[in-house]
Order: sequence, then C-alpha cells, then structure tokens
Amino acid sequence: MIASISRNFASSLIALVASASLLAGCNGDDTGATNTDSASTTNPTTTVAESDSTTSATDTTTESATDSTSETTTSDLTGTTTTGSTGSTCGDGTVDDGEQCDDGNNDDGDGCAADCTSEGDSMCDPYTQDCPDGQKCTSSNAMAGDFWNINICIEVMGNQTEGSSCTVLGDEPGGGIDDCDVGLICLFADEEGMNGTCTAFCTGDPDNGMCEGAKAFCVPANDGFLPICLNSCDPLLQDCPFDHGCYGDSEDGSFLCFKPDPKEGGMDNDNCAFDNACLPGFQCLPPEVVAECEQGFDGCCNPFCALDGDSSECNLNAGEVCSAFYMEDNPPWDNVGICTLP
Repeated sequence: MIASISRNFASSLIALVASASLLAGCNGDDTGATNTDSASTTNPTTTVAESDSTTSATDTTTESATDSTSETTTSDLTGTTTTGSTGSTCGDGTVDDGEQCDDGNNDDGDGCAADCTSEGDSMCDPYTQDCPDGQKCTSSNAMAGDFWNINICIEVMGNQTEGSSCTVLGDEPGGGIDDCDVGLICLFADEEGMNGTCTAFCTGDPDNGMCEGAKAFCVPANDGFLPICLNSCDPLLQDCPFDHGCYGDSEDGSFLCFKPDPKEGGMDNDNCAFDNACLPGFQCLPPEVVAECEQGFDGCCNPFCALDGDSSECNLNAGEVCSAFYMEDNPPWDNVGICTLP
C-alpha cells in the first residue's frame, strides 16, 4: 500500500518519498496472493526526535530535562538566537540539537516559535493558501525528525513551477522549506534534498479536494496535513510523468504515480519495504507470495501482469501465476494482475 504519503507518502503516501519519504512495511496475511498490502509509497525512516527542553521567553537560559548542564542563548541585533554550547542558530532553517523546529525565521504564531519550539497547532490552510503576501502555506514538521504533520506559513524561497525540479532547503526533509512557488511543495527529493519535484497542493477544502488535470487525484496524506495532487495511472502501461512509477493500493482501489526509490535493485525478487522501493512495473509484495523471495527480506518486488495475457512476466517455473490485483471487481482495473504464488 502507499504509505505515510496515512496514506502517509511519507506513512501511507507521499509521507508521499522523503526519499521521500508520507511507509507501512510489507506484512503478509492469510488472504493469499491477491493481497498486495505491501509497502508505503514513501519511505520516511527517520526517527522522531523528542525534545524535553523548556525555554523562557524572558530569560536567556535553556535547561534540558535530560541533561544536568544548562545552555546560554544570546540574541543578536537581527533577532537570531544562537545556542552557545552547540553553535546552533535558531532561524536559519536547519533544526539543530535542542531545537524542535526551525522554519527559517524568528517569528511567533507561525507554528514554530521564535525560540524554535513547536507551537503545536497549524496556522494556515494549504488548500486556500491564506498566508500573507510573500509567504506560502506548506506542510512542515512540528518537531525535528517529523514528516509533514503541521501546516505553517513560510517565506517563499523560489519560483519553481509544478513539475519542475526542486531542492529541499535546510536539513529537515519533512520541514517544507524549499524553492517551489506558492501552492507547491518539493517532494521526492534525494537524500541530499536535491532533484525533487514541485508538487501541487489540492485546492478546495478537506471535504472537496480538487486538482487540475483529467488524471490528477487529491490525496489528503499524512492525516490531512499534506493534501497533494498525484496523477492516477495504469500499472500495465506505466504512464506516469517525471519518470515516476505507477503503484497500487489494494485498500482504496487506486493506482497513483510516485517516484521510485530502488535502494536494493527494485526488480524481480529484490528486497523491498515500500512500494516505491520497486522500479516502475513492479510492486512490493509480502515474501510468502513471491517465489524465490529470500528468507529475511521485508518483501520482494514482483511484476504486474495482464490477466488476459500469457503470464510471461511471472516466474512460471517456480509456480507463480498472474493473480487479480483486486479481490473484488474494480473497473477499470479488472484486467490488472500481479505475479504471485497461487
């Protein structure tokens, strides 16, 4: 399944590639070959860092609840706060040790306070882009290491358009700071934050999310904090733009485009823990339904196939067959199959 993109891309979606990253592992069950409950489309594998430090708004001393030492912070004339013992700078867009967030400024009321502690509640609507001029509403992280679980206003840092290559700025892949224009967020970036794709937020509202284009599909990923427009697709044609792969979700009956992240090959019988760990044309399946999937693998990539075809994509000698991807009728995907053991 497509992951945290809950559908979290980073968890079920688009938690869409922190390579995204939106994330569920390939867990097998007893329903057999047609269960494709495989993996998350996005792969945010970072651990959420929790901070127990408290900062006084009127004092310049920060005390850590987990450390007996205290750190002295000083503010320069620009309003930038620096933590002396670590050399970190609050307001530079990089979440350093002792910071819960860093949105690139020292303003209160935008989801990340002036002292780089999380304010907890979202402050804007990504559907309507209701931030002041020169800012955009994006999906950010409430704490360091989180992925897209709060909506905040940030300064527009670039003018890259939808579908253009983009860069995640700072060292937080789920922080939402990038060089995309208003209404867009940089997703699918690599581990260096480069080579992402500017992806449109849905318009409308949470009850009626809308996207432009005949094949665009609004996915309210990450518990609704990352409402993004993804392209629907045909897994047999692999007709996604931007070299993305077409991956299926057996739970909601859809096929959506996502950027491949094949860290371990991404082809027949290669190890995978997420759908987009497989190359276009393949889907991550539970090990027990894939012939010759090595013991200990999280899952294995196996190819799509047409039910009215010759099943030549499947490992016929090892007993695989072309099984219906969906256990129940699901037009127009009734001819879509996946190679599995019977």
